[in-house]
Amino acid sequence: MKIIPIENIELISKLSTNEVLSIIQESIRSKKNESYELYKKQIEGYFIGTIKGNSFELKRVLNNRFSLLPEAKGNISNENNRTKIELVIKPNYHIKNILFLLLFVFVIGLIFILSTIFKQEGNLQIENLAFLLAIGIGIIIIIRNIKIENKEMKTKLMKVFKRKNVC
Repeated sequence: MKIIPIENIELISKLSTNEVLSIIQESIRSKKNESYELYKKQIEGYFIGTIKGNSFELKRVLNNRFSLLPEAKGNISNENNRTKIELVIKPNYHIKNILFLLLFVFVIGLIFILSTIFKQEGNLQIENLAFLLAIGIGIIIIIRNIKIENKEMKTKLMKVFKRKNVC
């Protein structure tokens, strides 16, 4: 079982490198056009990203949602009259995600310390278990979210490639 999922995907296509790049270009919008409008209904493209030469970087489009968005990095190359697409999908640790995780651990730790200080009688086994349970639940939620987002990213990429008969 992988705790932090990093997926390596390799696809082979009969299309040329330029055709594959144009298909990827159709499904993304540039980072410069990224919008944070609250009630935006239509979003062109599944991804936000860039293409540089035969390499590309993609993130899923999510408006106004705090998430551990995965990032897909890919290379396209020619091999024996076929196009090889190498993808690496991994979590992207944005600064606000890290700050949220640190804040979560800090608040739980502060609650534990304060409950220990103000506890007058009895033993602290219940508080210790509650603290460990809260940390465990937080870690499980984070890992689950990362896995769900990675799976969704992979599904969207495969949908784009299969729709255009890339692989």
